[in-house]
Amino acid sequence: MSITKVCVLDNIHSLAQVYDRLEEAFSLPEYFGRNFDALYDCLSADVEGPMEIRWVDYQQAACRLGEDVVDTLLNIFEDVQMEREDFKLVLGDVV
Repeated sequence: MSITKVCVLDNIHSLAQVYDRLEEAFSLPEYFGRNFDALYDCLSADVEGPMEIRWVDYQQAACRLGEDVVDTLLNIFEDVQMEREDFKLVLGDVV
């Protein structure tokens, strides 16, 4: 049984921070392009699972990053979750 890799997104103030945390938690490949398309490609196919993203304060992040950016990230994470059984997205506080 594999250990689940977890990326906690909290207190995010920039898209660069999101990419930094994901790169660190999931050991994204060196060729990761730090854009939305590359993020989807890496999460959907290039990273071995299981993995989980916990975005504690995604609503506050929308105020800092912009709703469009957060909506796009959430759509990417949700698409990956639909495609991979070993990927989980958790929004809000984990109890």
